Amino acid sequence: SEVMNVSNYALQSTVPLVKDALKQWADAQLLKSRINRFQGTVSFQGNALPKPDTVITITGLGDRMNGNAYITSVRHDIDSGNWTTEVGFGISEKWYTEEMEASPPKAAGVMPGVNGLQLGVVKQIDQDPENEYRVLVTLPLITSGDTGVWARLSTFYASKQFGAFFYPEVGDEVVLGFLDDNPTYPVILGSLYSKVRTPALTPDDKNSKKSVLTSSKLELTFDDENKIITILTPGGNSITLSDKDKSINIKDQNGNKADFTNSGITISSASALTLKASQGVSIEGGTTVSIKASTSLDAQGSTGVTVKSDTTLSLQGQASAELKASGTVTVQGAMVSLN
Repeated sequence: SEVMNVSNYALQSTVPLVKDALKQWADAQLLKSRINRFQGTVSFQGNALPKPDTVITITGLGDRMNGNAYITSVRHDIDSGNWTTEVGFGISEKWYTEEMEASPPKAAGVMPGVNGLQLGVVKQIDQDPENEYRVLVTLPLITSGDTGVWARLSTFYASKQFGAFFYPEVGDEVVLGFLDDNPTYPVILGSLYSKVRTPALTPDDKNSKKSVLTSSKLELTFDDENKIITILTPGGNSITLSDKDKSINIKDQNGNKADFTNSGITISSASALTLKASQGVSIEGGTTVSIKASTSLDAQGSTGVTVKSDTTLSLQGQASAELKASGTVTVQGAMVSLN
């Protein structure tokens, strides 16, 4: 009796039921357990009074068996002029769906269904005969030989003419589900890593690295620990955005680079550097602007060149200085000193 005396009975669900639904579920389970506590049948001389969903009082069977019972079934038998009534009380401890098949057959009963998920290998990703952008997959447990099935590809963003476009590679291992458990309607749910198909990165305990890497080594990497985003090509072109170093670095495979740091911007060219605009180019410094050339510095304008200072203008040559024009040369000031 101690084994049967359960004070608490836990009901578990994988869905977040609301409080009212939980109470209804618990009340139904409690009522069912009370009704199925006693089960049996009792027969007596024919009587039309007993009806299902009513209560019958049983007497004359001793203190242990006497009492009220919930009628769940009534059966009348007439044999050789003798009428007997059999009343059933109590219900099964199992719910209806546990005793009877309450769900539709797999694949709507049209063909044998598929149980659970299946593993497959990508055989072809183009030339879908029905133009549904499906992927041809071989399923070792379902198809024989090289025969495959065309499966739709599930992705996190699929819209008309835009979205995420990431198809698996031929030879990749994928996991498939089946609509209505029908083997002719497979859907690729995702790709799988394994010791044969290893990822480009090895996960750490912090899961700090995320990456998108194509088969030709075009790479986009996220470093959550250092807060760094890196875009890299196999030829050596790269863009690095780093919160750790407070910088943005751009490099190309020719040795040219641009660094954006807290100390300023540095643009380095492996050969020549050209700044060109269809209209104007302005270079302005908060304090000074320095322009320096290792050999010569040329400044030229098709209509004119203006060099102006709000205070002092100094033009100086270490060896010699020359002021020359094909026309008129004008030197003018409040005082002009020629030495």
